[in-house]
Amino acid sequence: LDNDTRSKLQPLSGARIDVKDEHNLKDIECYVTSKLQGNDKESVVKAICDSAKGVFMYASEVVRQYNEDPTIDMNALPTGLAELYMDRYRRTFKEDKQLVSFHEHSKPMLAMLMCSRGPLPLEMVQAAVAGGGVVPKCDAWIVARQQHVEFVQRMCVGSLVEVGFLQFSHKSFPDWLEQNETFRVEKMEGEVLLGAACVKAVSEKDAASAGV
Repeated sequence: LDNDTRSKLQPLSGARIDVKDEHNLKDIECYVTSKLQGNDKESVVKAICDSAKGVFMYASEVVRQYNEDPTIDMNALPTGLAELYMDRYRRTFKEDKQLVSFHEHSKPMLAMLMCSRGPLPLEMVQAAVAGGGVVPKCDAWIVARQQHVEFVQRMCVGSLVEVGFLQFSHKSFPDWLEQNETFRVEKMEGEVLLGAACVKAVSEKDAASAGV
């Protein structure tokens, strides 16, 4: 864009927050203080705010995790937002040490979200099966998938989740997932899954229109 066009479009750009701004840091401190449960919160508040480094989403997630499990080591918090969420995965699915369930459930859903250009319907993401297979009908699979859906939802925009749509809430998630050795998610897998889901949706719509 030329400078004149860029100048005219500037008012339309989203608001920017300086994570190091004093007011932003104070707002996060007040939020953490108000949401933490239990007594003797001063040291915990400081640890969370220091680790968050001005990122509200990070502070909010640590608060949730701490309220669920006050034994969390505040001196060993992950350094980034994506790492923090995947640390939650390890603690939520403690028995999945070989990440078998991750590859079967969370990974295909995350892959689909990685390549989407906008919010996706929950039903579409929830039906993502590795390799493009058919969704199993057994109760155990359905229960496990729902648990992983709830995990994936935590990484998505809350207001969209409430109305049945999913979209990553932070741009660092897809970048980290694509590069991480342990939880690597291939964007190409998501492209394949999303393409298949779109074809299925169109076919079902055509069939409904034809009265099949």
